[in-house]
Amino acid sequence: MTRLTAEIAALDTLPDEASAKAMLTSQVEATVAKYKQTCLREDTFRRDGVGVGLGIVLGGGGIALGTWAAVQGGSTLWWWVLAVPAIILGVPGFFHEWTGGDSRTATAQPTDATTTTTSD
Repeated sequence: MTRLTAEIAALDTLPDEASAKAMLTSQVEATVAKYKQTCLREDTFRRDGVGVGLGIVLGGGGIALGTWAAVQGGSTLWWWVLAVPAIILGVPGFFHEWTGGDSRTATAQPTDATTTTTSD
């Protein structure tokens, strides 16, 4: 935000006929667009506690089960059949939810009303 206010303050000090004013105006517009995206991301960000917890339980349980099966050796290696899918689902699921989950895709969707489609 300080960058944006500094750019606007610099823009006000330049004379209207200066070529630097046109460049700075486009820079301010780009900064405003980026600031808008950041605000939208912050407004829609959420962590799903159930998803994070499930990721911890599945991922941690799968890692624990896989470690136990590896240490025991022999016929317990069949427990990897349960451990590997739990690890594959739990660990990426945990990080997906921890970083915002589906709220990250909210900024990618257009919010402009002119992008609606009509069917015949």
